[in-house]
Amino acid sequence: MMRSALITGGAGFIGSHVADRLLADGWGVVAFDNLAVGREANVAHLLQRQDFSLVRGDIADRAALAQIVGDFNVNVVIHLAAVHYIPFCAAEPYEAIRINVLGTQAVIDAALAGQVGKIVFASTGDVYANKDSALTEDDVVDPFTVYGTTKLVSERLLRLAGASRPQLTVAVARLFNVYGPRETNPHVLPDILTQLRDGGDTVRLGNLWPKRDFVFVEDVADALVTLLQSREAFDVFNVGSGCAMTVEEAVQIIAGALRRPVHATVDPARVRAVERPCLHGDITKVTRVFGWRPSRTFHGGMTKWLIDEGVLKAGVATT
Repeated sequence: MMRSALITGGAGFIGSHVADRLLADGWGVVAFDNLAVGREANVAHLLQRQDFSLVRGDIADRAALAQIVGDFNVNVVIHLAAVHYIPFCAAEPYEAIRINVLGTQAVIDAALAGQVGKIVFASTGDVYANKDSALTEDDVVDPFTVYGTTKLVSERLLRLAGASRPQLTVAVARLFNVYGPRETNPHVLPDILTQLRDGGDTVRLGNLWPKRDFVFVEDVADALVTLLQSREAFDVFNVGSGCAMTVEEAVQIIAGALRRPVHATVDPARVRAVERPCLHGDITKVTRVFGWRPSRTFHGGMTKWLIDEGVLKAGVATT
């Protein structure tokens, strides 16, 4: 019998890439998405496949999730459905909690009611306390945003679920700054691409000094599928590039990929009132346990994205 995976948020930025990867590996895939942020266009190339289904619904709908788990004989869940744009979560904390926390509990309830043996959960590096160097999985967790708080609460609910049913194992991926094709939120890198698409040489951004760990979306999809191999009752892994750079440095690498000068200026209207100085993941653990490392440098990932967006011509090296 074909292995069956449920991807919540399966028509979204990361979820659609996870679907591509699982299908390539011979899985049957059910993508569950309300299409509020995810897009049917992200999975349009999969809709005619017999081993792929797109089901529209709300992540907090326990009955709908339980029915999917039963009807499709779901073995594993990769839980990505969430609101994760930090300014939105700060402005709409009730909705962030409903989707991110109650949605996770709905996934847990459906998994426990069915025959799900594994949940891989997309958490965030935003659960950690501030630190000016690379974060390890043993560092203090003390989120100071609504988004990070919802993800940490979800991690703890999943730990409790795994303890209540020994057959269920949970792997948590604390993702850092994911970028690439099909991005659905107005983060800094898609904003830069939008501003550069018309051939201009100046981008107006918020703060240029924060350091971020940018990791290509296809590498993240590979990591999430790799974590299905985890056999621990509950385990946590950082998923990032293992490198950090300032936003201004990222702009200059993009300029190098474009082979033209690009100047970044600070737009006061785009500056966040509260900004984490550094968000940098140590990926030693996931490399040691599974041998996983990202396959693309930031230059290579951005080059591929620029090609996919039609900003660069195909044929440029993307490693």
